[in-house]
Amino acid sequence: MGYLDNTSTTVDAILTKKGRELLARGGDEFKITKFALGDDEIDYGLWDTTHTLGSTYYGAVLDNLPALEPFNDPSEIMKYKLVTRSEDTEAMAQLQDKKGTESNFWQPRLADGGADGDTGLNWWSTQAGGTAANRVRVVQHGDAGASGNDGLVGRGKVFGVQHLDNEQYGAVDYDDYKNEGFTITVLDSTVAFLAPKETEIGDNETNEYPFYIKSSDKANQDLWLPYVTSVQHVSQTIRNCKLHEGEFVKLQYNPDAPSAYRWVNGNWRPGTGLASKGLAIYPKRIASNNSPAKTTILITGETSGATFEYDVTVTYGEGTGV
Repeated sequence: MGYLDNTSTTVDAILTKKGRELLARGGDEFKITKFALGDDEIDYGLWDTTHTLGSTYYGAVLDNLPALEPFNDPSEIMKYKLVTRSEDTEAMAQLQDKKGTESNFWQPRLADGGADGDTGLNWWSTQAGGTAANRVRVVQHGDAGASGNDGLVGRGKVFGVQHLDNEQYGAVDYDDYKNEGFTITVLDSTVAFLAPKETEIGDNETNEYPFYIKSSDKANQDLWLPYVTSVQHVSQTIRNCKLHEGEFVKLQYNPDAPSAYRWVNGNWRPGTGLASKGLAIYPKRIASNNSPAKTTILITGETSGATFEYDVTVTYGEGTGV
């Protein structure tokens, strides 16, 4: 939504593409419970401390900047949200790439293959079997083992961020948000989507697809399965994600519980323990004439409001996909 002008409190609100999708589904899926404010259109470099009329007019140019009209593309609006900080805070929360030990950085790329530091995911044109091991089977939560649907995607990639430790620079509320949860959004689910980290089939199972993804119940499956076959340019959002050993995991959050019990394991995917709740980004099937296909992962701290962006590139390639 956007303010129509600077002189009144009139607000014009429209639904984003994601909002229209939820509204079309009906039921209780479309329910507005919160809102956020942003200042995307403000250029703070125009704050003029040399104004000849004094401090009252330092922000005169800012006050007269044109306000953005509301529009429905989430990649172009609300990138810079307004947040509340503790009194005397002199440094803002800042996220940075996790920088894992096995590569120079964690930009999402093909899980196996490629040189360290290569960015982007890959969708190979070869069929599964033999050395073409980058196909992942999509399995319904009720199906046994790795059997089930034939909806196939490329190998997934885990990713992570970390807070810049800026407490020494005046971030007086650093302890309040350093272990916060995160909301993760993929802007275009026709290119890639978020789902549970892939599982390798056991040695006693016969299947030409060596990896599969599934959830333990329908509620968690609904967070990712509709985006596997989606052909609409809609975003996908996963909330309540925590960092565990450098990777994102999907947990359940109960704000009313004692602090030590607010984050608990859910049924994001089969298995037990935090390691089984991992989150990964998967490339969708693309044609050679659509390569490369690109989208963006937006990561937002649910307490700090700090944001981080990953660029995701999916490429089509002839080869084994090893």
